[in-house]
Amino acid sequence: MKRKKLLLTSTVLALSLGFSTPSFASNDTTQTLKAYDYSAVKEVYFSSIPKEVKNNKLDSTTNTEKYYLTEKEVSSVSDKDLIDIKETIEEKNIVENYSLDKANEIVAELVKSKIEDKEDPITPYYDIPGYSDLNDAEKKLARQHPLEFIDFTTTALRAKTSSESNFSDYHLYLGNGDAYRHSFWNALMTQEMGDGDPLKGTQRAKVWADAHETTSSGLDREMDLINNEIGRYHAYLNFSASDDRLESELMSMIAQGGMVRLVGGILVPTNELTGK
Repeated sequence: MKRKKLLLTSTVLALSLGFSTPSFASNDTTQTLKAYDYSAVKEVYFSSIPKEVKNNKLDSTTNTEKYYLTEKEVSSVSDKDLIDIKETIEEKNIVENYSLDKANEIVAELVKSKIEDKEDPITPYYDIPGYSDLNDAEKKLARQHPLEFIDFTTTALRAKTSSESNFSDYHLYLGNGDAYRHSFWNALMTQEMGDGDPLKGTQRAKVWADAHETTSSGLDREMDLINNEIGRYHAYLNFSASDDRLESELMSMIAQGGMVRLVGGILVPTNELTGK
């Protein structure tokens, strides 16, 4: 689905950016460092999110036990291949012209053809935030939902590129850049997987993001789950926003302390620092 770059209404924009709201941000001195309060953040930024989104009752029509790809095929296709396939999907309007089942069949064949064209298949490096390869839960989803697998990977690459453009290496792990990358990734997945429906987008993005976190643990995992949800909620409220608009709004939320990072073993609000 190609997304239109539409301007937001002033009301939604004010909510998204938290205009005229208190800042949660703090610096890293021992006197001012405070624990992150996600409940307070949700009250400020996401009080208008409907219960159906918060409850996240998944649409049963998207659940399937049909496998379009093998685990070996999923593990043999590269990031570049998936980017190329994404371009083909958009150029041929595959999502618009075919049923979901047929679209998945077509995408699976495109994946297989990419693998067959390789003289020496290699294990690819996936630039999914936090990991160098897909875990078992992600592989299962990729086998069942090839079309979403393309969106899962290509949005992760877009989020990674954006985070590295806005933050120094110091902030990319457990810091502001980490929070931004996860939130932007989930916002993009929500838009791409929604097929025009923000509720479906939040549902499907959560399925994939939660699968991604199955091998993480502790406060690191809690941090990622919160920032992932923030990205989905933000995209739900701003479903037609362009990449540039999402980047700007999420960066503003970072600076206002709306997201969470991990400092000294404590989950604390993000701040205005980028390191660039």
